[in-house]
Amino acid sequence: MASIPTNDVVSKYNHLSGLNFPEISNQKVEILIGADVWQAHVIHESIEGEPDQSRALRTGLGWTLFGPDPRTHGSEKNVVNCTQSTNDVLHEQLKRMFNCEFSNSQTYDAQYSVEDKQLPQKAETSVTKVNGHYQQQLPSNDADVILPDNRPTVENKSALTLTKTNRTC
Repeated sequence: MASIPTNDVVSKYNHLSGLNFPEISNQKVEILIGADVWQAHVIHESIEGEPDQSRALRTGLGWTLFGPDPRTHGSEKNVVNCTQSTNDVLHEQLKRMFNCEFSNSQTYDAQYSVEDKQLPQKAETSVTKVNGHYQQQLPSNDADVILPDNRPTVENKSALTLTKTNRTC
């Protein structure tokens, strides 16, 4: 049974009269907001009933229904927990964030070299198991290659990424 709140569920509770949940035809989860984004979970309004009844909470993302589901009977207990938001501003902010994040993405038409085409074969044949752990050789024509210290490059890239995530587009 789906635990998406419906107006039929809401109508079972007098204390929730007047609260209207939109009918959801597509019950596919499109975005999950975790506890690390605590601002999205700040409660602006609460409608409570008896201790054994569902309660409605309004956050910045819309109304959420928490508590027992009256569609179940007996010992089976389902909890309704769904936020439905039709917040166009939020939708536009998310689109802008993703566009900003991936605006520097470029697509390339790959033209593989002979070495590039041989890489999967080399990778597959170089895998060995040593002391219960798998190891794989780095793809290189020179077995004695000395790799450069790329720590400064990684640190610069990390700082750039941090700056990018903190700025607004």
